[in-house]
Amino acid sequence: MQQAAYRLLPDNDLPAVHLKLGRLQRSLAPAAEDPGFFDAIGHLNLARGLITDAGERDALCRLNAAAAERARKAAAFDAVLRSLLVALELLGEAPADRGFALRLHLEAAEAARLEQQDSLSEKLIADAARFVTSPLDKAAVLEMVAENRVVRGDLAGSVETALEGLALLGLPLSQRFAKLRLLPALAKLKLSFMRRPIERLAELPPMTDARALLAMRLISACSVPAYVLGADVWPLLILLQTELSLRYGLASATPHSLGSCAVVFCAVGDVETGTRLGLQALTLGPRVGR
Repeated sequence: MQQAAYRLLPDNDLPAVHLKLGRLQRSLAPAAEDPGFFDAIGHLNLARGLITDAGERDALCRLNAAAAERARKAAAFDAVLRSLLVALELLGEAPADRGFALRLHLEAAEAARLEQQDSLSEKLIADAARFVTSPLDKAAVLEMVAENRVVRGDLAGSVETALEGLALLGLPLSQRFAKLRLLPALAKLKLSFMRRPIERLAELPPMTDARALLAMRLISACSVPAYVLGADVWPLLILLQTELSLRYGLASATPHSLGSCAVVFCAVGDVETGTRLGLQALTLGPRVGR
């Protein structure tokens, strides 16, 4: 009956009906865990052309960002992209919160890439550059650029872009003379293991430092391309990622970095350290891995 009554309404009246329903459901379901919360967002989205109050438009923008986050946890990336595109429309051309605008653009660019909408992803990344206000912001944009270059098959470009991002974070790595820097880097990491034994890495707290988390993601974005290319910088990337975990705590990339670090140590003949790292990677995987 509801559908039949809905179809009887003139098309011109539908947005106003959705607006009333959305506002009513929003008042009855104010929290994300409340039944009807996301139905309210759906109704308000259909009526967004009638919403002129800046505060209400901003609130709906942030509700769509919350809906996108929930959809991301369910790996429903088509829903993520739809919600974020509506949020960006509501955001307007000159948002006051530039950090929020940057985050929305980058999250939408990621969702578009995962939905194989490469041109849209590239456009969103270009638009995101307007909201960069710090080296950290620029590095976050470069993370998306590096990921997109992998999709396009530009593995060397992905590595170079990620290295540029790491340099902006104060973690410069160069492909020049990388082999000469490997043994000192291994020795430095082994000293770190003396202060924090490998078997006690599970005691590390979760990583919360924004700079370190971004560096971990940048390395993850380019480590596989670097390995496939046989780039000399690959071991240094892995050692840096492991060092970041020791210094700042456990991240989702930590188990993979420890496993790769085990390969590096075994390759230089330190099988005992490599084995310990590999076992620790297996232990941590179910706890902090994706």
